[in-house]
Amino acid sequence: MEGAPEDYVAGHFDKFAASFDEVLDYLGYRAPDLVAEDVVALAEKNTARFQDVVDLGCGTGLCGPLIRDHCVRLSGVDLSKGMMQKAAELEVYDFLVEGELVSFLSDDLPTRFDLAVCVDTLCYIGNLQPFMTALAKALKPGGRLVASVEHLEGSNAQGFRVDSSGRYAHTPDYIRKCAEEASLIYAQDRKDVLRRELGKDVHGLIFQVVAPEPA
Repeated sequence: MEGAPEDYVAGHFDKFAASFDEVLDYLGYRAPDLVAEDVVALAEKNTARFQDVVDLGCGTGLCGPLIRDHCVRLSGVDLSKGMMQKAAELEVYDFLVEGELVSFLSDDLPTRFDLAVCVDTLCYIGNLQPFMTALAKALKPGGRLVASVEHLEGSNAQGFRVDSSGRYAHTPDYIRKCAEEASLIYAQDRKDVLRRELGKDVHGLIFQVVAPEPA
């Protein structure tokens, strides 16, 4: 299986929306902060705010407030209507779109993006190639993705594995391969702890890919 079914993901998070933030706080959930740290570091190198930014799988909007000051326009995309209703209450997103990531990125978008963030959404997708291919079309030249995934250590023939929770973990080599096959540049990554679950640290990877500039 190469990804969790869309109706399962949407239904699960619709039911989970009301208690989502409280549960993640209990788990010591750090992924939005870790992704935002990379965005802030990038923003400090820029002379202006990112013009068009999209939060892919925005959920209840945990990452939005952390990066809002560095965005001219910030859009959020999510499968769950319940989650987006919570995100709308924050009043940090200029646009919120209900939809699946690959379909959204493949659509006839009104603009391409300078920056995309994707916080723990790719853990519901095994095969990342369609996502990377769609992302390459949606980024402006020089545009960048900052994302988190659960880290799969060691060698794995597929490059990803699903665990009993239904979430996928990916190897760095696999992510690099998918990015490069979509003509994206795998720029950097770093390992960190995303949260604690069942008394154990869940290790993740914060990575960046970049759309190449014209020669």
